[in-house]
Amino acid sequence: DITDRNEARANVEASEERFRSIFDNNPDPMIAFDADGTVTRANAAAGRVLEIDPDTLIGQTLGDVATDGDVTAALACFNRALAGMAGGIELHVRHAREHSLPAFVTMIPIRFGGLAVGVHLHVRDLRATIAQQRQIAAHAERIRDLYMSAAAASENAEQQIAATIEAGCRILGLSAGALYQSESDRVIEVFGEPLGAGLSRLALGSDRALAIDDVRGLPQLADEPDAAPLVAFIGTPIDVSGTRYGSLCFADRRRRRTPFDDVDRDLVQLMGALVSAAIERGRSRSRLQTLAYSDTVTSLPNRAWPVDHLRALLEEARHTETTVG
Repeated sequence: DITDRNEARANVEASEERFRSIFDNNPDPMIAFDADGTVTRANAAAGRVLEIDPDTLIGQTLGDVATDGDVTAALACFNRALAGMAGGIELHVRHAREHSLPAFVTMIPIRFGGLAVGVHLHVRDLRATIAQQRQIAAHAERIRDLYMSAAAASENAEQQIAATIEAGCRILGLSAGALYQSESDRVIEVFGEPLGAGLSRLALGSDRALAIDDVRGLPQLADEPDAAPLVAFIGTPIDVSGTRYGSLCFADRRRRRTPFDDVDRDLVQLMGALVSAAIERGRSRSRLQTLAYSDTVTSLPNRAWPVDHLRALLEEARHTETTVG
């Protein structure tokens, strides 16, 4: 009676089939090595990520897979896996087109009969992770640049607004920046090229920053000849004291090399918040100055106004060595 033997064989075949399915269909590269460090098998993902025919990997060694600078560390991790200790390491894998691929490689022992007869390599591509880290670092640098520019400006609200717009053009790589006031329907602060009111109105109805990679042909700009040369556009609405004040917008004659993304939108919204705060501070300072130097009934200048005005004139005359009458 060989029923038990047939069942055992069927279980082994089912187990091998499950393993092959996991190995072959894994979305990440999988490479199998024997105990001597020679590739015996590679899945389709290995060929896709490394941009080579996976069959060409068979017969290569670990030194052929890892770049020269990482071979020693890769071999040490490989030997630990052969000793039964699975582990991972960051290294560069040879790539057909990009020379090397940054990856996190997990090495897992292959056991048969209680012995390690080889090692499985699971390769996780780190290019997207590294690009994201660089993007985060670049965004943090842009925010620092923005705050440094705003902090370096005078306490004067107009100068802070102008500094923020100038910094925005530089950080975004755009040639035009403007602050638009919806009540007067005009641009009240501009840096670089003129930016028409019609283009600035585009951001008024948005809840957050609006980005358009190419504004040419928009019906809203049909009657705005001054806005026609501008192509790339990004802007955000500005609320002051809970009321829609206007918008802060940036534009350029050329399309950007890369489309606007969420990072650009968040940055412009941050600029809008800085401008809104500056406008609010300017209004508060103006109200305080009005209370300090004006009569509350007639709104005419009180006694404090000519005294402070005269003091300022005398100080200026002292520096310029002139007289005051």
